[in-house]
Amino acid sequence: MAKQSTKNLKLEELLDQVYDNALEDRERAIGLYDDLHEELGGQLTNHAAAGMIISKYIERLNKSNDQLIKLAEMIQFEKLENLKRTSKIVSDEEKENLFNMIKDNVEAEYIDE
Repeated sequence: MAKQSTKNLKLEELLDQVYDNALEDRERAIGLYDDLHEELGGQLTNHAAAGMIISKYIERLNKSNDQLIKLAEMIQFEKLENLKRTSKIVSDEEKENLFNMIKDNVEAEYIDE
């Protein structure tokens, strides 16, 4: 069991690193975008020349967003899986089996009377 908790700890650390890196990427891309936007100063010719650079910054932002979304999905999936493993909810099959057992007992008692 100790091995499992160590594995979980490593996973949590990895997820934390992915989250932190995605946020740092966003901050850097936003900073670079803002710097370039200020430098352009509304000059149309400069906008045309820097368009590819700006699109790369925006692409980096989108990738960071995608990483954060994927990370959230992974965490949500893991929480749901843990809930399923620890849940005390009776499945439909178990309900059917219990119902049949009760029904069989009631029928047996009725016949015995």
